[in-house]
Amino acid sequence: KDAIKLAIRAVNAAMRRDPGSGEGIDVVIIDENGVKELSRQEITEILKTELS
Repeated sequence: KDAIKLAIRAVNAAMRRDPGSGEGIDVVIIDENGVKELSRQEITEILKTELS
């Protein structure tokens, strides 16, 4: 969980510094249980809690 939060914060910071780096964040978790893509809502919630 901490690594996911760190990755989202890092990509979000890069997007603010360099608008040419793209728009939006896609997060895919690959582990022993399989593959899961986080929804935009899940990413937004993580950003809200981490940045507040």
